[in-house]
Amino acid sequence: MSPVCLPFIFLLLLERMSHAHFPEESGPISIALEDYVKQYAVFVGNGLGRFASQDGGAERLHIQRMLTINRTLFIGE
Repeated sequence: MSPVCLPFIFLLLLERMSHAHFPEESGPISIALEDYVKQYAVFVGNGLGRFASQDGGAERLHIQRMLTINRTLFIGE
């Protein structure tokens, strides 16, 4: 094996091993009931987009966290 090939093989092995060290995404912290979420606006953008459902309406937001800083509402999905 040439000296150039050995670091390349080592790099490929390290790249494969890095995938095993990242944890899976955890579930939501809490789940809000649909009646509670109804009072908030649904942001669909300009016209129908990828979030429009089959019946023409928009899908509900899946809110995981809400935070207000300086009169700005941040919604985490």
